[in-house]
Amino acid sequence: MDDLELRHIFTSLCTLAEQGPLPVQAYSVLVRRMCPEALAEELHRGWLADSRFSPTAAAIILHVCT
Repeated sequence: MDDLELRHIFTSLCTLAEQGPLPVQAYSVLVRRMCPEALAEELHRGWLADSRFSPTAAAIILHVCT
């Protein structure tokens, strides 16, 4: 998965999160397909770029850690 695809996925997740809670399957697919370093970098970018992304990023981190 390249950087552009990754950014599109995170943008889509943020848009979906505005509509309501995201299903756990969305996090699972994302976490399984990405290397941890790329995931951490994209979460950091998302957090800095868009304050609405914070709850989504926090939920992804919680899913990764549990």
